[in-house]
Amino acid sequence: MTVPVPFREFKTAVPPAWIDANGHMSARYYSLLVFDAHWVFSDAIGLGSAYIRERSLGKNIVEGHMLYERELLEGDHIEVSSRLLAVSDKGVHIAHEIFNVDRGYRAALWEELDIHVDLSTRRAASFPRDVREQLEAIAQQFAQLPPLDKIGRCVAMKRSH
Repeated sequence: MTVPVPFREFKTAVPPAWIDANGHMSARYYSLLVFDAHWVFSDAIGLGSAYIRERSLGKNIVEGHMLYERELLEGDHIEVSSRLLAVSDKGVHIAHEIFNVDRGYRAALWEELDIHVDLSTRRAASFPRDVREQLEAIAQQFAQLPPLDKIGRCVAMKRSH
């Protein structure tokens, strides 16, 4: 399976309906944007709709984190760059960077951990060997890119003493 590296297949523009009272894209639409880009990426790495239909296996997000870096405005053109960071027996670590193409900056970074599930039992399940080997090969392709900054962060507020 060949996956373009970098993977920048999801593109859109910020419509007026996504603008909030502050005059920029509402946080709720960053999630929608990532969700749509994630499905495109899942299909590309072999874990999308066909995989679910053919094997009765899928994946569920068990943890996610959005880092908002810069705002997006109405009409801004967006490109999402996705990458498979790591693979384990029962899961994958994926990142999606949201870029403002018009202004030339990264606006946000989303990362998530997905657990592989057997949809007939609704329980976590190991990847089939062929699927895991394919995912590991894809992750190796993405590992050739420069490392992403700000991955693996947690939400915390510095306390003043």
